[in-house]
Amino acid sequence: MQEQIASGNATIVRGGTVRLKAYNVSHLVRFCYQTNTDFIDMSDAKFTMFANNMLTESKVPGNLRSGLLRDGSVPRNICRDALDFLSHVGSLHGRPNFVAATGTIKAEKVVRVVAMPDGGPTRLLVCWKHEALPEHGIVRSRGAISDINIKRLTAAVGDVVGNGKFAVYRKRRLHVILRLSRILGCRRTELLMLRIVDFENARRMARPVLKVITLKKGKPATRNVEINHVEINEILSFVRIFRSVVVKETCGSDMDDGFLLVSATTGRQLQANTITQLMRELRNSAGISEQACVHMLRGTFIVERLTALMEKHNALNKDDFRRMMISKGVMLKEVMKETGQTSVKTILHYLDGAEAKLANLQKTKQSVRVDMLGESLKVCAEQHELRKAEGTPELVSFRIYQASVEAARQDATVLANEE
Repeated sequence: MQEQIASGNATIVRGGTVRLKAYNVSHLVRFCYQTNTDFIDMSDAKFTMFANNMLTESKVPGNLRSGLLRDGSVPRNICRDALDFLSHVGSLHGRPNFVAATGTIKAEKVVRVVAMPDGGPTRLLVCWKHEALPEHGIVRSRGAISDINIKRLTAAVGDVVGNGKFAVYRKRRLHVILRLSRILGCRRTELLMLRIVDFENARRMARPVLKVITLKKGKPATRNVEINHVEINEILSFVRIFRSVVVKETCGSDMDDGFLLVSATTGRQLQANTITQLMRELRNSAGISEQACVHMLRGTFIVERLTALMEKHNALNKDDFRRMMISKGVMLKEVMKETGQTSVKTILHYLDGAEAKLANLQKTKQSVRVDMLGESLKVCAEQHELRKAEGTPELVSFRIYQASVEAARQDATVLANEE
């Protein structure tokens, strides 16, 4: 694990990538315990048995009809991390060839050159090769979630949270998670790093931008994401009216850690697994059969940012934009910075949606920023009705809505003056 940290793998938010690798190795630890095998006594045959277990283990032990516990590239990644660990064990025991092409465990490290699309820079990928490693399998592709499914997820919040202590806060928190994933494009762990002070700083700007931490490969970086005053008012109202009560009655205001999303039990920073569990329950309650997760809400954000950049650079279609992006290094950096992406291939995946959205806006003669402000105000009105239905006093909810409408007027004035 120390080597993983030294190599630059993320550790922020409960361990990050390093924690995932430790979790993957735990499967090998469990296997060795169950077979009464010391790590250094692992043979090639036993590793093959371990790999097969990772590929065929069912959700209900012994019941294959319950479905596979792991799919996609997960079994392969577990086995590769296990080989990394066993190689390290061999080094500790003075057996550097314990895991090698002709070693006890017959695996070797290979270097693959990965070519990026449209002439982007290539990169080297070092990985383990072993006959027992599972095939890649079907890698789940996650695009942007549809507007219909976003509405269905929003409507299911009350059913998922139910009643109980701080029920109103927990419902409001889930609405905030859905909305910020949509407008900021945050990954799950990036949501957890959002701080109240950054929203307060953005509120004081004429054209507000929010500082968002990017957690993707290596050390954390920051990006500035454009946000309007309507969204800021909704978030700060959530903090002032709902979050403050939870913090005061749990950890105490003096121990407030400043993170936007906090646990209703401890009043401290929320855990990433909580978001995953809530999104899974939302999807099931909403009756959505296809994928619907935080990362797909991020996909919707990327489409909107690409639409704004296409408008800004007068790119009439996706092909023009692709050529401009690849030929102009500065523009490519701008796209990656705004979306928090590190892969050109991923960005190109969303260009179809951006092209279609831009075409619709051109029909109505609206700019992207005007469209986003109108959408924010529409969601604000919907949230006013939801707050009342979920137990917020009508007068309190109306005051939040009133302040958001005023914020929209101010932003509309700024937009009118710029255009």
